[in-house]
Amino acid sequence: MKIKLYTRDQNLQGIAENQKECVVESAEWSMTRQKGNGTPGFSSRFETRESFLAPMWELDYAIGLRLSSYLREIGAERVLSLASGPAYHEYLIKKELPGIHLTVSDFDPFIIDTLKRLFPEYEEHIVFNIKEEDFSKMRGKYDTVIIIEAIYAFSDLELVYFLQNIRRMEPVNLLIIMKSYADFKKCFTYYRNIIFKSIINLKKGIMKEPALSWGRFHGWSRSRGTITKLVRKSDVFKLKIFEDWRDIRSDVAFCHLIPR
Repeated sequence: MKIKLYTRDQNLQGIAENQKECVVESAEWSMTRQKGNGTPGFSSRFETRESFLAPMWELDYAIGLRLSSYLREIGAERVLSLASGPAYHEYLIKKELPGIHLTVSDFDPFIIDTLKRLFPEYEEHIVFNIKEEDFSKMRGKYDTVIIIEAIYAFSDLELVYFLQNIRRMEPVNLLIIMKSYADFKKCFTYYRNIIFKSIINLKKGIMKEPALSWGRFHGWSRSRGTITKLVRKSDVFKLKIFEDWRDIRSDVAFCHLIPR
């Protein structure tokens, strides 16, 4: 089962509500990161390590520490983080495991340049678009790949292709953390709201009033069953571990995939 995710962030002008699949323009995300909400002084966030790390949430901290512990447990040595963004989790991993070889990557040159300037302790900082790059050029470089949250931006077909593409790297471990895992309660709430909003909008249509908006579609929240099905469909990985990290937050889940 999967449900749609919506945002009311008006800065994201590149996302259309009526699109069936998620389309997020890289340039749009980059501009949003740089401009933020347009408040004075926002750009100062990128001046120092302290100001850059200041927006880190308690959720980021909890996930970063849990992931660090797991990387230590499996003996990861050379780790590639995909779609790192501000790399809050990666900062904590490097802090907890200073001996690990850690590469951060993102499609946004602006954020990578910022990480390179403020966090030189990462062994590599690379601009890398996970939807477009050929992963085979990284074959044999990393034993573990992590991706946090970003799979929400993939359609089902894109996610299957992503798994097949990343398998060309020959990683031993692929670790996926979802911050928008669709458990039964979340799915029930979603479909209940669809019914309620449909009834309300039907009445508004009769009264010739503006319909209620869901916001802007920007990705998918998936259940454990859907993730398992797509991993099986890729035919290159198998699901070793799936865990609900409910003690961190109810909709956070962890997947450990290993090659078939």
